[in-house]
Amino acid sequence: MVYSGTRGAWICLVLLAISLLANGQQLVRPEASDPYGVQSFNDAFIKEHRIKRATVQVSVKSPGKVIVHRKGKLVFYFDEEGRLEKKEKISVRANGETENQSTSYYFLNGKLNREEITQASGNSIIYHSYNGNEHEQKILKQDEPGGRYSQQESMVSRTEKEGNLLIYKVYNGSRIVETITEEYHPENGLVSRETEQHPNRYLTEATWNYEFGKLVDLTIKAGKREDVYAITYGKNSIIRKIQHSENGRLLETVEYFYYNGILESLLESTPGSDELEITNYSYEFY
Repeated sequence: MVYSGTRGAWICLVLLAISLLANGQQLVRPEASDPYGVQSFNDAFIKEHRIKRATVQVSVKSPGKVIVHRKGKLVFYFDEEGRLEKKEKISVRANGETENQSTSYYFLNGKLNREEITQASGNSIIYHSYNGNEHEQKILKQDEPGGRYSQQESMVSRTEKEGNLLIYKVYNGSRIVETITEEYHPENGLVSRETEQHPNRYLTEATWNYEFGKLVDLTIKAGKREDVYAITYGKNSIIRKIQHSENGRLLETVEYFYYNGILESLLESTPGSDELEITNYSYEFY
């Protein structure tokens, strides 16, 4: 879900990746039936506002200095139904050379069918197939840039339902590589707790807390670390601020700014630092 190297944008997706009862929210979590889906945007919102392309760029403002625009950007392309068609990361190396990495998404009968990843080190293709409660991903990679493709691995996720629990088990061959368990409130269907277990790693546990149907904080525990994300809303249930604390210590605050209801910028501040990080969003419309 992370689409940027900045902490502010990371919080943006981690928190907005929650199923919110905010009809105008621009970014959302992937469908619960497929935790490995690519969708990070609210299709209906993108379609309603006729957004064709969204560009994300980061700047830094230090006291007494002009704003410095970081080189590179992220670009997201959408079809007229609001679905993400392509994401492109444009990076600028220290020597001034530009490097592009892109992922294109292709859908069949409303489901993700194929991903094509283009990058300097060699391209990849991920094929998706579905059979009942199973979702298989076959990953093919080039042996070398411009070379032939060969299958590297096949991942299968199986969904099981037990009462108000949804359990996703991810297999690489016959080996379970990840188990995700989601617990939902039976009265409103909102996720309340999630655990994620990888072999030989800490169990990660996330807990969602709601008030009047809106998520007000998310707590993530992994080992001895506890991260809490507290959310403040404005009018129309739109997120205005998220504060991220680790083991009780405030790490960062991200404020959200909108223009005509569309996310325009994020402003990230860190205790003890006068430097501000600004993430700007610009759009092209159909």
